[in-house]
Amino acid sequence: MNFLRLIRVKNLIIILITEIIVNYYLIEYFLSINNLAYRMDNVVFLLIAISSILIAAGANIHNDIHDKEIDAKSKPDKPIPSGAISLNTANILLFLFNLIGVILTFAAAYLIGEPMVAIFQLTILGILYAYSMSLKCTKLIGNIIVSISIAMVPILIWIYIIYDNAAHGLMFNYNLRWMHFSIFFLSAFAFISTLIREIIKDREDMKGDLDCDCHTWASEISAQTFRISIITLSIILVLIILLYQIYFPDFLFYKASFIIPQALIVFILIPRVYNASKRSEFKSLSNFMKLIIFSGLIIPIVLSI
Repeated sequence: MNFLRLIRVKNLIIILITEIIVNYYLIEYFLSINNLAYRMDNVVFLLIAISSILIAAGANIHNDIHDKEIDAKSKPDKPIPSGAISLNTANILLFLFNLIGVILTFAAAYLIGEPMVAIFQLTILGILYAYSMSLKCTKLIGNIIVSISIAMVPILIWIYIIYDNAAHGLMFNYNLRWMHFSIFFLSAFAFISTLIREIIKDREDMKGDLDCDCHTWASEISAQTFRISIITLSIILVLIILLYQIYFPDFLFYKASFIIPQALIVFILIPRVYNASKRSEFKSLSNFMKLIIFSGLIIPIVLSI
């Protein structure tokens, strides 16, 4: 249980589900309706998925190692500050996850015939480590970096397919334009929803961060500015979903199913943000954002099968 908490298993599941949806639902759907024979090799996808999960888990472990003093004050029950997992064990896990993740990244890139594609995934790894080491307490920049790294998850699969020698340029077929648009829509959805959650999390951890001289943006702004920021980002997210619903040319039921995350944002998230003032309430909002992210990824797929 402590190990699963350390690696943030729920977040890793969301990453895996996102990659499965992008490859086996979105991309394969558009390829099939356009009678294109190319499919990503299952071994390549498996290597990408496992490497992504290992690199993300390693970044989570590294973040907890670096934040052990802050967590000791604000979240003493977490695996490292509570002593459930020692620093030595955490460092060993960090090394193994990163090593295996990097090896699998290069293996996937080699199998598609473009080893240099691995640089993209390694860049994400570098960004996450920069966040843990020095950028977490940089006002808003840390939140944006984490959001970008999550937004890159659907684009990661897209990049491997674009550069796959087996595709022979098929990905630039004009009839696939809505496939590309849908992937970037998911990326935008992931970016804004993660940014909202990261700001809420920083508000939740405000006391511990300030006690350890970590001046995040959310910990220093007023309650009113916090509410306005989250509500504004929430409205932007709803509008992005709405634009996708309006302009996406096919699959009416799929588009309509996005009403569910929109309703969660408008009728539950925004009112709760407006009234939130306690740490427990911010924690509840952070968890609720996971539900919104999950609903935006999973529900439209399930209901349209």
